[in-house]
Amino acid sequence: MNAEQNPRSQFGHDVIDAKDKQAKVQSIFTTVSDQYDIMNDMMSLGLHYGWKRQAVSYTKLKKGDFVLDLACGTCDISYYLYERYHTDIDIVAADPNFAMLTRGKRHLLNHGIFENIQFTQHFAEVLPYQDNHFACVVCAFGFRNFTQQSKALEEIARVLKPGGQCVILEFSQPQANILKKLYHGHARYVIPELGRWLTDNPDAYRYLIDSIATHPSQEQVIHMMQQAGFDLCRVTNILSGLVAIHRGYKC
Repeated sequence: MNAEQNPRSQFGHDVIDAKDKQAKVQSIFTTVSDQYDIMNDMMSLGLHYGWKRQAVSYTKLKKGDFVLDLACGTCDISYYLYERYHTDIDIVAADPNFAMLTRGKRHLLNHGIFENIQFTQHFAEVLPYQDNHFACVVCAFGFRNFTQQSKALEEIARVLKPGGQCVILEFSQPQANILKKLYHGHARYVIPELGRWLTDNPDAYRYLIDSIATHPSQEQVIHMMQQAGFDLCRVTNILSGLVAIHRGYKC
């Protein structure tokens, strides 16, 4: 098998074939759901909470608006949306993985959050909502796991109202060389050891590392958003682009 048939990431692991990605991702997140929050804490040194709160701070919602927390995971974004807007808005927390969705629902209930929120299970590429329904769609650290990212963006545009906002928080490409080296060392050596310590499925951590390494650049994501029909697209880099917040509005 040649290199084109069996591509490898910059960390030396096989890159998953697109047609198998959906099943692989679901298996991984079912396996790590119980350790997911701890995993995020250790992989990001606890910084991901601030990044998610910053992403939510860019939302401009008014009373009665509907917002979709897409690929909600354990519902941190839903939590910060509720913290910011309380019951003025209606939140839909959606994830394709039942184990993650169950854990996210429990997370919100444990914080006393149960009003104006509903939970749905589906993939991002086929959203079961009517056209022009949401004022905002927020996706945090789930975009890179979508099997068809362009299709998912088209679906997001479809369900957004005209002028509605899309906010995507995702790991991206660091601009500073020293940060690239530090992150690559962290991803190559530290994160796999955490995976062996926290779970019986270290392959899950290898996938998460490679999904970051092969994720499109900031400019490529902005281009995909524009192709899907978004306007006024912009990106805010965090830690020199290690993490990026992409924003755009439906034309």
